[in-house]
Amino acid sequence: IDAQASNLSIRFVNFGKELIEVSDNGSGIDRANFELLGRRSCTSKLNTFEDMHHIGTFGFRGEAISSLCNIANVTIITRHKDDEIGTMLKFNNEGECVSQETMVRDVGTTVSLAKLFLTLPVRRKELELNCRRAFDATLSMIYQYCVGKVGIRIACQHQQSQNGRCEPLFTSKGLSIQGNIIDIFDYKQFKSLMPITRHEPSTTSASTIDVRSVQFEMSGFISKPDHGCGRSTSDRQYFYLNDRPVDLPSISKRVNQLYRSFNRLQYPFVLLKLTIEEKLIDRNLMPDKRSILFADNHYIYRVI
Repeated sequence: IDAQASNLSIRFVNFGKELIEVSDNGSGIDRANFELLGRRSCTSKLNTFEDMHHIGTFGFRGEAISSLCNIANVTIITRHKDDEIGTMLKFNNEGECVSQETMVRDVGTTVSLAKLFLTLPVRRKELELNCRRAFDATLSMIYQYCVGKVGIRIACQHQQSQNGRCEPLFTSKGLSIQGNIIDIFDYKQFKSLMPITRHEPSTTSASTIDVRSVQFEMSGFISKPDHGCGRSTSDRQYFYLNDRPVDLPSISKRVNQLYRSFNRLQYPFVLLKLTIEEKLIDRNLMPDKRSILFADNHYIYRVI
């Protein structure tokens, strides 16, 4: 997504135990960065310390790829938009690039993780015993990007073995939020939803509130309060801040309390997108950038 990809393909082999492969049609990786790709703390996305206050990317190379090299066999096939041919890079578990081979590929990047937790026998055994549960949790995480992201097509496939037939799991076309909900779940799910709006006449599902001279926008969907429109669990609740998936437990708890005051037997499907100036939030609490602090928690929670 950071590479401005419009098409993303995710492939699992044997529920991810044998292989997880992510392929995109983004801008590719510059040759000058090959040697640093798997090295710890070698990021290509920060130039100055002040950049930490204006993070617009989803991850950092020196965190993710380095960590993956430590626990799996990592292979990256990439072709930069300025190159005429692609390159296949193989890394050892210390994150060092041990081989480079020329390979035909369209512009973009493919990252392959083979034998996840190879270097951690106990974790590997745990994965093998509970791979279906881990696989379902992984799909739930992918849904968060599929449902809330417009402008990128995300397809997910599964193979029972390396030589087995590849079966599609889902494809999100990324044309609209409404279309994503239908693509990932179904039309019945979308039909049971209503737009999130302020309690005033409005022709759209978006609203703008002034937060101490800063524009605060909110839009999304929630299950209708009628019985049968909700769900038995709170497994389909998605929150986004400035177009990024985040965890907002306080808001989630409040939304569930309000919904259950109308439909006490069910939980709602929730998709809530918030847009606020970056200077009013702090997302540098955890490496995954999903935990957030607001400058004025109580006011924002009250408005929502």
